[in-house]
Amino acid sequence: MRVAVVDLGSNSTRLLIAERETSGKVQFGKFYARRALRLLPALFAFLAITTLMFIGAGPASTAGGIKVTTFAVLGFVLWSEVRGNTDMNVFRRRLPSNLIRQALTVALLAIGLVVGATLVLMSVEDLSLTPALFEVTSAFGTVGLSTGITTAIGVAGQLLLVLVMLAGRVGPVTFVTALALRERVPAYRYPEERPIIG
Repeated sequence: MRVAVVDLGSNSTRLLIAERETSGKVQFGKFYARRALRLLPALFAFLAITTLMFIGAGPASTAGGIKVTTFAVLGFVLWSEVRGNTDMNVFRRRLPSNLIRQALTVALLAIGLVVGATLVLMSVEDLSLTPALFEVTSAFGTVGLSTGITTAIGVAGQLLLVLVMLAGRVGPVTFVTALALRERVPAYRYPEERPIIG
């Protein structure tokens, strides 16, 4: 499946010239409002596909991503925090705080990996943000979708995508397992501090 990336520059210039020739003037406000309304469905589709690729599939599947359960735990944490609950209760069950920490750690590390790899791919291959983010997120989620640039990028970019694929598939599972296995109770605890949040 190919996803079209819209080149806004040359297309906009042609449309501006055509409007100037037909009406004798150019109204930039109306012009860009019409363009934005025309591109909004493509933008929403791009964001939805990218988000779903980042989330991935179920925890026991062979797909990559942060997994649906991690995303659900983060959503329940947000909902619980907004409601002011001290415990994280989901479907009449309480989730332990170490599970919440693991979900946050996996999600933040995954975001860091995707953003970092996107920036590296953009600098190595001289790509714009949209196709680079799509390719890296697709590699992280081991999805297989492409904007069509994978064959055109160099060896360094392809190796980067291979490493991101490996990290997206093996990384979260291995990392959560390592966190769960090395959990230990310290012999002492520091006093509690409450910094101002927000």
